[in-house]
Amino acid sequence: MGYNKKTKEKFLKAIEYGKMVMPFGIINVKQYSLFDEPENNDHYKALNFALRYPPMDKNVNGDPMAKQSMRTMVRRDKEGNVMTFTNPKTGKLDVFTQQYQEAKLTQTADVLQLQLQQQLSKKYIGFRPFYKDVHILRAEFIFSQIASLSKSDEEAIASGDWIVFKETEPDLDNLEKMLWDVMQAAGIFTNDARIVSKNGIFKRYGTIPGIIVELEGRV
Repeated sequence: MGYNKKTKEKFLKAIEYGKMVMPFGIINVKQYSLFDEPENNDHYKALNFALRYPPMDKNVNGDPMAKQSMRTMVRRDKEGNVMTFTNPKTGKLDVFTQQYQEAKLTQTADVLQLQLQQQLSKKYIGFRPFYKDVHILRAEFIFSQIASLSKSDEEAIASGDWIVFKETEPDLDNLEKMLWDVMQAAGIFTNDARIVSKNGIFKRYGTIPGIIVELEGRV
């Protein structure tokens, strides 16, 4: 059954007049990850990492980079000719295409993955990927300072008196996507769908660009 204008209005009126039961916040079963310090229980293991993005021509400061949509290009044969085929649905000539990710993004992801694996092997010997619920406790995407920052902002960054947030692109959710993909590839968790809660995720300016991430997973 489609969700048309009439059904939408009926649904919204049911909410407005209190005729629909709404979610409420009583949790009867204790979730250690959300309410206890990880070091005080044996149900969860805590991890923390500090990562640097590799400086390159298109990112000289090594600032955090965001995952982007795949790009599409026309496929060509060895002679450079566009590869075509007859579309069975339209009967018209069409072209073969293929998707790709920019080299700067794949190279950045590789470097982040290697850092994670290196830190895992040194700090968390014998670690096995989380295969149950994972909780992000903190994830800071730190960008190099820009010329337009005020003197007071620069002083705050140097002293740590307050956070100077980055309010411009890239989008926070796209920054997260690259990080979660890389952490999955590095063997932190079996699938980023395991992430069930997030706290303290933000982007800011700092003296050294990169990522600080802390998480815990049920073992």
